[in-house]
Amino acid sequence: MNRLIPYIILLISFSACKGKKKDKASPYFSVVSYLQGQAKHIDTSLHHFVKIETIDGTSDTISISKEEFRKYAQEFLTIPDISSEGKKDNYQEGNSYDDLLNNILLTYTTNDPDEEVRRQTIMLEPDDQGNTKIKTIVINTMQTGKDSSVEKDLTWHVDKRFQVVSKIQKGNQPEKIKILVVKWE
Repeated sequence: MNRLIPYIILLISFSACKGKKKDKASPYFSVVSYLQGQAKHIDTSLHHFVKIETIDGTSDTISISKEEFRKYAQEFLTIPDISSEGKKDNYQEGNSYDDLLNNILLTYTTNDPDEEVRRQTIMLEPDDQGNTKIKTIVINTMQTGKDSSVEKDLTWHVDKRFQVVSKIQKGNQPEKIKILVVKWE
């Protein structure tokens, strides 16, 4: 029971903040800045990179260079930053605690159909001392055109890998699903 006290205090403090009127000066967590820091750290490391690409159920696995890693990571590094002054008013922040995952979830969602980023979830894992560490970031995007749409589910597992699931719908054609996973060791 004593181990749960820091988690309960953290959850109560998040809940107390949720009930307050949104302060325009209060910053949202900048996922883009965090991921740029991750990419910069990976760029200076000696990791081996592996790309797994699945298109129409067929997978291909190859080793890739650091430059190719950076190219694929651009999916994450170039998304609109919802914490910026012009964007944050279009999003609502929510938080919860997931007992099963032992994670605190910070979620930012929009109801604005013009926003490319529909939802961002930051999963934080608390430790026994009451500190938290970012474990996973999930970003859902949607881009629509005249007769097509591209929905992407981007997942960044901190210090391990990232995944991009693209669902492409063009006209009356069947939906195409492409999955890209890049891992580093």
